[in-house]
Amino acid sequence: MGVYSGEKEYELPLLPALEGEGFNYTSDYGFSWDTSLTVQAIDLEKFAYDIAIADTLIWAVCGKGGLIRSFDWGENWENVFVDANAEKRYKEGNLLDRDIFISIAVDTFSQDTPIIWAGTKDGLYKFIDSPGYATATDWIEAPVVHASSPEVNKVIIPNRVYERFGYGDWVPPDSIIVDDFCYPYQGIDPGDFFEIPIILKAFQPEYRIGGFLLEVQFDYINLTFIDVERGALLSKRWLEPYESNPTDTVLWRWEYFSYRVMPCAEPGCRKYKILLYGQAEMPDGPYRRGYCLNPENNVPETHWAVDSAKYYHNGQVEWVEVGATLVWLKFQIANNELLRDQTLPIVFEWEHKLSPDPPHEIIEDWDCAENTMSSCDMVDLYVSKNPLQYEPDVCGESQPEGGAIYPILDFMDGGVYICASDTPFSCIRGDIDLNGVAYEIADAILFAHFFVYGLSVFTIDQDAQGCATDVNADGRHLMLADLVYLIRVIHHDAVPYPVDSPSSDTAGFINSCGRITVECASPIGALLFEFDGVVTPTLLNAEMEILFNEGKVLVWSREGNSIPPGASHILTVTGAELVSVTAADREGRDLATTIITKGELCSNSVLALGIQKYDQNKIIWASACSEEVDISSCSTYKSTDGGETWTSYLGGVWVRDFAFQGSAVWAATNEGLKMTRDGGTVWDNFEIPDTLRFSIPSNFTSVCLSPSQIDTVIDTIIWVGAMDGLAKFKDDTRTWEVIKFAQSFKKAIWAGSAAGIFKFIYNYRDVFDTVLNYNSYEHGITGDFVVSTAIQKYDDRKIIWAGTQPTYSGGNGVSKSTDDGETWSVTLEGDRVWNFAFDDSVVWAATSSGLKRSSNGGERWDIFNYMKDKEEVTEDGIFSTEFTSVVVIDGEVWAGNADGLVRTQDNGNTWNVFRTAVPIGSKGSETAYAYPSPFSPVLSTGGVVRIHYKPQRGGPVTIKIYDFAMNLVTTLVDNQDRIGGEEYDEPWNGKNENGDVVANGVYFFKVEAPGGQTECGKLVILK
Repeated sequence: MGVYSGEKEYELPLLPALEGEGFNYTSDYGFSWDTSLTVQAIDLEKFAYDIAIADTLIWAVCGKGGLIRSFDWGENWENVFVDANAEKRYKEGNLLDRDIFISIAVDTFSQDTPIIWAGTKDGLYKFIDSPGYATATDWIEAPVVHASSPEVNKVIIPNRVYERFGYGDWVPPDSIIVDDFCYPYQGIDPGDFFEIPIILKAFQPEYRIGGFLLEVQFDYINLTFIDVERGALLSKRWLEPYESNPTDTVLWRWEYFSYRVMPCAEPGCRKYKILLYGQAEMPDGPYRRGYCLNPENNVPETHWAVDSAKYYHNGQVEWVEVGATLVWLKFQIANNELLRDQTLPIVFEWEHKLSPDPPHEIIEDWDCAENTMSSCDMVDLYVSKNPLQYEPDVCGESQPEGGAIYPILDFMDGGVYICASDTPFSCIRGDIDLNGVAYEIADAILFAHFFVYGLSVFTIDQDAQGCATDVNADGRHLMLADLVYLIRVIHHDAVPYPVDSPSSDTAGFINSCGRITVECASPIGALLFEFDGVVTPTLLNAEMEILFNEGKVLVWSREGNSIPPGASHILTVTGAELVSVTAADREGRDLATTIITKGELCSNSVLALGIQKYDQNKIIWASACSEEVDISSCSTYKSTDGGETWTSYLGGVWVRDFAFQGSAVWAATNEGLKMTRDGGTVWDNFEIPDTLRFSIPSNFTSVCLSPSQIDTVIDTIIWVGAMDGLAKFKDDTRTWEVIKFAQSFKKAIWAGSAAGIFKFIYNYRDVFDTVLNYNSYEHGITGDFVVSTAIQKYDDRKIIWAGTQPTYSGGNGVSKSTDDGETWSVTLEGDRVWNFAFDDSVVWAATSSGLKRSSNGGERWDIFNYMKDKEEVTEDGIFSTEFTSVVVIDGEVWAGNADGLVRTQDNGNTWNVFRTAVPIGSKGSETAYAYPSPFSPVLSTGGVVRIHYKPQRGGPVTIKIYDFAMNLVTTLVDNQDRIGGEEYDEPWNGKNENGDVVANGVYFFKVEAPGGQTECGKLVILK
């Protein structure tokens, strides 16, 4: 029997960074030694730490070289892996601590089935070797022990609260008031607002986080939920430039975060829960990137950021390090002094339970997805290490698609402590605007705005204003029932006494194709709807009024009206899902609510149909829009029961065709080619570039699948058609091939006409095959007579500009498009715009009311009129306000009108004026003259007639205007010095000394210059 020893210089409890040099072995009791070399034990951190021998089989553990064995006394070695995922990590070099083996032992007492024990940096494995060692090792038990410490992989709700505003923007220290009777940021007073974070602590580097689903529970009687905000880990951070944008620093954040508040449906239940969802990277293409959390270092560059806060305590500024915050939960404590010196729990909620005593039988249904996190690729799942919270026998030990489940999370509950203060906080109920007068209509309007705009409406003192909202004196603030009761008190329909317990009635809501109906046995005083997207609702009850912002809609009445008992239609809303409804009856009491969403096909125009069959499933898919084919009204519908009920997806997307590949659904849409593998919940977008790196635009019209046989291999070819081309995708090469491609973004002619804007799209043969027209009555441009068009390009942006005037419809103004004509916006309404010029992101417009400049895409315009020449002694300038042309040349802006030409070299701060006049002394202009003549002071775009003259000697000059009867009309120049030999223009606006416009007729001018020089001329005024 031989004796083996690993070459290790000393023992360490953890893996040292040693370099292995194989094995030494002896067969003669150490008199001579031979060497066995294998790649698993020859490298840095691949070191033979331990050896075990079972009969003729030799086992060894080699750190990052893994667990190996030899059947032939060390001549050949092979790796043994726990599962396929471990083998994959080994081959890719992405080892976890549980893949790094450092100890091994063989239980030879087990007769025919020896038990092998192997220790890693993160736990202990136990497995049974097959008899005779003839086959690969069969692992029969996942890690039965995992190394853990109190600081590893924790998800914490602390027993400490904070006062913070925004995403880490902290209030100046002297404006935070901390109660000295209660340690700072540990507890607060009744009626106060507070924020408490969910913190990630001491995560190991191998567990990069790409998603989470958390459920938090709280007592809604004593805690009023306000909001959830992203913490430092999910918020925007500065990063270094990356390859697709090498010149600019970019921002990153988690792409998706949302939450939902779920009331408890059980009678007498005081618990609400908050569902928190997050996903770092959404399947929306390479140009919008989210970043997973990498807990290797606590610096933003590795996507692991820490919040810290200042506070003011005993006259000193101190710091509290909050930690790596995932989200912030914001609440308000009930204004109830009986809560003092109590702790209100805020905890992770677990629906499922096991009996406390062995054999731990299930006493409630399990929801195995709650309070879990996932890896960056959304394949591996991180779950609680507590078997009472995640039980592998119930929930499983692996993901359906082969991912691993790691029981590594340690959830720690927290809460808020209410201070035992001797100075109780008090407020005046009903005085929400804190003007000293309670129960007035201003209080009700301010309170109503809170429900749709949030706490930002309370700008005086949030604590005091929030406390004042407890109108029905039930100890809870900011409740919809308080608003209803406040209005009743204002209208002298009730007195501000405490209201009885919540109503025993329930308000049931039916959402049928966006029309919401309520049925209740009691009159309803107000309703608050929350949707999962921005909505523009239509109110169906004339007795009520609505207030809405983004996804929140308040139905109320400042007159004290109510929704009568029975069934009533309330709202119509499209484009978003109804998430929750809060209701209060007319008595100012809470109403329980239920929501039923009817699965109906809600649009009349069914534009595409498909039937999907796989395994034993048959699913009908339909794409439908309104009769007018308004894309915003389009949705995709799915029915699994033969059309009895329907579920909608892809709101606002026009699906023109379906194709099916097993459980996968392909859809050709106006937003690109999409595919779902989970029945419509998540859709992936596909870009279709060909070998020349061109990409078909997103307007797809058809998709189909066909089999292709090469030799004996059958692959599926995906064909997709668009308005701009045809392409196919081959499984065998995993690439797209574009059959036809119209380079519409590279070859398009834009033309303005009296019937709108035309876009001529050319194909690769330079023959246009698509003509698009944009007009005022269909596309919202300002007018149909398009007198000027221009294309602005800077950075990666392209803007189409058009100056329009009315023909049969529309008006004067500017229309612009930032999406190649798909949509248009309007600016400079009422202006006639004759020309555009661009200087990078700056746009110049020559308009009827001046030369205009915008640096923010037309949101705001600077106006330039009556420019003075910076070099001219007489400050000669441009008097016309109507500019007809403008151009930018090498950073210089040139603009022209009927009164001359101007130039600026400093972005409009100073100007040069250029004007051409016939020189004095040339043929026909021997003496002073006036131009233009005839001249109209009413119709002339220049606004002035100019007297052109040349003093022979320097000195004072006087110019006077006379009418036909030689009566003095005005003195244009009165003894002003001029330089001899220079030519001058003196402007006259056609008005007399009183400022009145003169009558039509012939007028004379007289120029008196030094040396007895006198010259006269005439001009004609025609209004």
